[in-house]
Amino acid sequence: MEGKKLIEHFKIRGLGSSTLHLAYAAIGLLDGVVDHNNKVWDIAAAAALLQEAGIEIHYLENPPFPMTEFTLKAKRIQYAAGNPAMVARLREVVGR
Repeated sequence: MEGKKLIEHFKIRGLGSSTLHLAYAAIGLLDGVVDHNNKVWDIAAAAALLQEAGIEIHYLENPPFPMTEFTLKAKRIQYAAGNPAMVARLREVVGR
């Protein structure tokens, strides 16, 4: 259902790499990113880039940081990231 809502409101691109999506948001090539199917190792480096760039990342549930334990059974991470206005709009559309 969230995917349908996002498609109705935004231009969607899937470049195949969560880290690349977030890195593009960190340098301003993408206004925002939403993802629902990552593990902490998929986004750890990019989360640091976002923080240093002053770009917001809002975890929709299960915030992975600070990481207290590493396990291969970690839950999937869901997030919206981008400039503050875009994150607010993304959260409004997906209802979180």
